[in-house]
Amino acid sequence: MSKGSQGRRDPSRVKMMGTYVRAEFYTEIQAEAERRGLNVSEFIRELATDALLDRGIEVPDPLVRKFKKKAKKPRRK
Repeated sequence: MSKGSQGRRDPSRVKMMGTYVRAEFYTEIQAEAERRGLNVSEFIRELATDALLDRGIEVPDPLVRKFKKKAKKPRRK
């Protein structure tokens, strides 16, 4: 049986952006983000953008939507 299905989680881990990470890792990220005047998710987005740009991959601005969201199809009964 997997640990998740038992309803317990490791207390040394913190949920960050949908994933559980080691608490000391989270505090390091949080401290660096505060030094830069950002919140954790903004800081991670900035890190990821920089890493992709270093590899020559252009990152679209998340505020500019290129495509419209698809309309949800009505449920069939």
